[in-house]
Amino acid sequence: MTGRHGWNVKHSKAARHQRPSVFLEEVLASLPKGRVLDIASGFGSNAIFLAENGFDVEALDWSLFALRHLRSRCPDVRCIACDLTRYPLPRDRYDVVVCFRFLDRALWPHISNALRTGGALVYETFTLRHRDRLPEFPNEYCLAEGELKSAFSPHLRLERYRENRSPALASLLAFRESTGVRRGVV
Repeated sequence: MTGRHGWNVKHSKAARHQRPSVFLEEVLASLPKGRVLDIASGFGSNAIFLAENGFDVEALDWSLFALRHLRSRCPDVRCIACDLTRYPLPRDRYDVVVCFRFLDRALWPHISNALRTGGALVYETFTLRHRDRLPEFPNEYCLAEGELKSAFSPHLRLERYRENRSPALASLLAFRESTGVRRGVV
């Protein structure tokens, strides 16, 4: 999907009241309180969930339609309409960065750098198995098997990782450490 108009059209046809990610709910207690960046927030179910749990949330998305809806549901979330491929993520600003069902590999180093020391990354997106159900879904928006597991090393310590078959998602929780990144457990 390219262009703001395309994303606005997509969001205008989508369900607006979705649940937050099950993986995010599972790892919530592990996240450091503070400032959160939700990348490609869409209607903001994850941003709203985090705001309701005491986090200070900024939501980025290209779709004005989706962000208006998010803002109407949760005025406490700061919404920023931007092209994520051109928006400069600030360094060392966030205690938590979340990204769900969005993939732009060029952003990965910027995501790592946006985290403060001790900050957590929660990332979940489609694997190639997603194309078994939706063959028209573009390959470039799907992770290869095990790709997400190593995507942020050695910059972040892997805390939790899984790949599901249905839905076909890879999920990661990782932390930015101050010195000497060590390999974590799964």
